[in-house]
Amino acid sequence: MSFRFKVSSRYSFSKIRGQRTAAVMITLGIAAGIIAMIMVSSIMNGLQGAQIDRLRNLESYDIVIDNSSLSPSQLEDIKGVDKAFSYGETSVLITDRTSSRSVSVRLRAFSPDTLQYPRLKNNLVFAGRLSSNGLALSTPIISNLRFLKGDNIEITFLRQGKKTAVVPYTADMEVSTAYASTLRSFSDTTALTDLDTFIEIMGNKDIHTGIYCSSSVSKTAALIKQADPGAVVMQWPEYNKTIYSALMLEKAMVYVFLSFIFLIICVNLKNSTGRLIDSRKQEGAMLRALGATRKDINFIFMAQGIILCLAGEAIGAILGLLAVRNIQKILVAVDAVAHTSISSFPFEAYISTGETCGILTGVLLIAILFTYLGCRRTYKTEIMEVIFNVSD
Repeated sequence: MSFRFKVSSRYSFSKIRGQRTAAVMITLGIAAGIIAMIMVSSIMNGLQGAQIDRLRNLESYDIVIDNSSLSPSQLEDIKGVDKAFSYGETSVLITDRTSSRSVSVRLRAFSPDTLQYPRLKNNLVFAGRLSSNGLALSTPIISNLRFLKGDNIEITFLRQGKKTAVVPYTADMEVSTAYASTLRSFSDTTALTDLDTFIEIMGNKDIHTGIYCSSSVSKTAALIKQADPGAVVMQWPEYNKTIYSALMLEKAMVYVFLSFIFLIICVNLKNSTGRLIDSRKQEGAMLRALGATRKDINFIFMAQGIILCLAGEAIGAILGLLAVRNIQKILVAVDAVAHTSISSFPFEAYISTGETCGILTGVLLIAILFTYLGCRRTYKTEIMEVIFNVSD
């Protein structure tokens, strides 16, 4: 076994017939593929992580519960629950009586103490105080309908009727303040009000319990379900499955794109390895003549390809992870040279150890396959055939 390793390691970067150049090019090709996959995956993780955090802060909560027999204070006693609170949410039609212009918005209701929770407070900026029986409209809605503070507006909504399932109702509410959020899709479509006012006008039909978690969302959801089996527990990916699935599809397509790029690299690897191994037919014949078995030759050539792949993976992983750690500096440098603004969006690129190992393992397996395909014909070559070809 030591003989096989010594020969394969010596062959890997041998200077004979310019084979070191081919070996270096193979190694650098694999390293380039690894760097590309690590960097793109890290940037995608960072961008999607920042977007998901913003969505979770405003558009939804880590966990949403309906039909729960536990109060928010009881839920906060469960391990993993950082904050539990009741909130209201429904769709309403806001009408400006003067111009008769209307806009459909999502009406959300919170209690005053809930709005002081950091994940909401840091993402919602109010121009004034949200008063009782008042309505906080986003700046885009105010600009669109030309509302002013103190204006009395009409909202139309659906509520449980006595004889029919739902009937339209109208109510008057006063514009008490304006607000802005860090998420434009939220501020464009959402109006805010006090929870007590919401219950007084709408009833208890559209009241839910929102939960922010301090640990694993899935584990916390399991503990809540265990404590309250009758509750309907939905985690945020389920609650926002359309947005979440779109983000995951985007990431999957990026991986498909990277896979095609690396497939091209592997095809070149197959051809380069084939030429590299083909140039060593004489050495293979000499080893066979000295007593090496066909299995020994196969092992030596395959080990040579694996050594080159591992060297490329080591270089690619080190450079790729260093680039990820300094991605902001790299983007700033790119902006300075290309006069762009790609570094203006704040995010933190990251890649998990499991994801890195998965990339390296996948590349190694593919490289082994294409190394085998590249030197498969050489495995079948007989000693006398090589000798006769050299003699000719």
